[in-house]
Amino acid sequence: MFRSYLNDLAKMIFRPILFFTVIPEGKWYDKPASFAGFTSALLSFVLASVIFVTQFMPIGSTMFEKVQPSKIIIASPVMAVLGLMFFAMTFALLFGLLLVILLILSATIGSLLFSASFVLFSKHESTVGINNEGFLKDIKASLYSSGSMAVFILPILMILLTKSSRMDFTNFKIGYNMLYSFWVLYMYGILAIIARKNHDLPKWKAFAAALLPIIFLILVGVVVSKVVLIKISSMIA
Repeated sequence: MFRSYLNDLAKMIFRPILFFTVIPEGKWYDKPASFAGFTSALLSFVLASVIFVTQFMPIGSTMFEKVQPSKIIIASPVMAVLGLMFFAMTFALLFGLLLVILLILSATIGSLLFSASFVLFSKHESTVGINNEGFLKDIKASLYSSGSMAVFILPILMILLTKSSRMDFTNFKIGYNMLYSFWVLYMYGILAIIARKNHDLPKWKAFAAALLPIIFLILVGVVVSKVVLIKISSMIA
């Protein structure tokens, strides 16, 4: 199943026109939601691993310093179990949180794309899919497009550099903002493709319709950069 997810992810990223032209049929809460779930799991696993390396391992090494060498063999299995429990709990919490975020974000993006297509171009005689079915298609497509967020594995790994003092927080923030900007630009193209395929809009109208959800993503990016990253800067650096 994970291999199928990776195949669909690669097709969605590198061949988006083909992917959204032959998007699989089915309910939005079936395969599309599962696709978003796999993306959440992937991001959660990488983030939990980074937290494990930067938080638990230093604590564990400190505890081992107080253990006599002759008792390390006995203590090691206990520490391994504790480490596994810590990782599993962290992964579960992150997975639930990221899944909710991705579902809400995807639903909002899909709704905004449909709204823009409906309000701006519903009178266009060649426009199709401006109905309940078209709305669900936009939701499904936006759930699939959430796979592009796998790119944020990179800034998660960059936390290792800041924790090891090879990168300061300012450079981390610059790198994150650059990556987010490129991701938004990529999403602009993806959403234009979705609008064109789902609603049969001309190319320029598809890009115009995609502007509304892109403005939303830009605002989200500003909030994350100006507020969220500052709040969690002590956990990153």
